[in-house]
Amino acid sequence: MNQSSETAIIPPPVVTVFVNGYWNSGESTAGEQIVARIIMPLVGEREWRKIKKEIALKSIGIYPGRRYWGADFVNAANAYFSASASFFVDGTGKWNSSGKSRYKAGALFAETEYTNIVSMLTGANGGLGSLCFLGHSMGCAYAAGMISFLEGKGISLTKAVMLSPADSHDFVLNTAATTLQLSICNDVALAYKNSLFKSSNIKGVQRSAIVKTNRSLTDDFLLSHIDTKVNPKVFEYLSDLEHLYFLVKGSCYIAGDLHFATQFKEITIGDISYTHTGENDNYKKYKATCG
Repeated sequence: MNQSSETAIIPPPVVTVFVNGYWNSGESTAGEQIVARIIMPLVGEREWRKIKKEIALKSIGIYPGRRYWGADFVNAANAYFSASASFFVDGTGKWNSSGKSRYKAGALFAETEYTNIVSMLTGANGGLGSLCFLGHSMGCAYAAGMISFLEGKGISLTKAVMLSPADSHDFVLNTAATTLQLSICNDVALAYKNSLFKSSNIKGVQRSAIVKTNRSLTDDFLLSHIDTKVNPKVFEYLSDLEHLYFLVKGSCYIAGDLHFATQFKEITIGDISYTHTGENDNYKKYKATCG
């Protein structure tokens, strides 16, 4: 009996690149600066004493690489990107470093690691896979620098997500891939790092949003920045941001296709922003300035 065999078609890998932001032991000048300038005037010295040591731990992080991220968060990220592997990159700089310096550092890192990245993307049948990028806080500028170099070399990029980006006016995200930016309201680290008088949108990002919460202002101070690196619900927010559309009813814009019923404080698509009216999924439109 004749037997025939077929070579199994194994798709090339999709790799999530996790680029962490600033981290330290929890006793840094950065934490003190954040509190002195933002938190203490709002909550008072007594409340500040209760949350002092938690600020660095929960808003900054004390480990780089894999341990920077929550375990469930990593699994949810790879499911969201349909990725088969993870690559962890330490994208931090000094606490007062600029986005421009970290962007350059990211490009240099990608150049240095280029051969290893190509090897990681090479499938069993010899084809090259693709990358998905996930940057957090100060790591977003570093990720953008990596993207710029790697796409210039012809590496395929399917999606880039910037979570709670710091120094967002210092760099651009130039890529043909899907690009999303997300943060959560009352993020004290971003209030310190970004301008309070400009849009925080990264130039080049296709869609960005700020998520509303139902918790107290103090809880937002403690949790909003860390949520976007440990809470897997972030990928529900991203899914809603990516797929939502607006139905126009008079001067009101009603958000549709919010599968996870995310409540956004603000949504920006291109150069147009929509702010929540406080009622259901209703928004009003205004012009946004990026960069």
